[in-house]
Amino acid sequence: MDEKNRFDAYMVLAEFWRSRRDARYQALLRVSLALWASLGAAIIYIKVRPPESLLVFFLALLTVGHALFIWFEILRNWYDTKMSFYYFDHAEKVLFEAVTVRAKPADVWKMSFKDRMIKRPSSEFWTLTQWILPTVLLVLVAYFQMIPPINLN
Repeated sequence: MDEKNRFDAYMVLAEFWRSRRDARYQALLRVSLALWASLGAAIIYIKVRPPESLLVFFLALLTVGHALFIWFEILRNWYDTKMSFYYFDHAEKVLFEAVTVRAKPADVWKMSFKDRMIKRPSSEFWTLTQWILPTVLLVLVAYFQMIPPINLN
């Protein structure tokens, strides 16, 4: 394979990994917006308070489920970004011999549990916080909004 074809192949691979990250980000955005819209609609339209244990369980399940969804999406986006730069470095090396190519990142599911669930996402703490904060706020509003009014008579 000549240098031009090899360069083009590396750039196609880099673009593939970048587009995967972008598609995953769009899915994350759509799922989050749908969840937030559903919670907002529930706050506005549900007037009868469900049983306390059911309400707490459901709201906690929504919050934890959304946080885990975001956590895994951030992790996969990190991996896709690293793979994109890995192939971009290879393409750059075809053009300039002095370029150092990064090591290929370990597959997310081949990482240890500690690396996958604690170390890697902890570096993305603020990203996770930005995504989960609207969910937490809407859950709190939903919980306190559904408290029946106190009859003082």
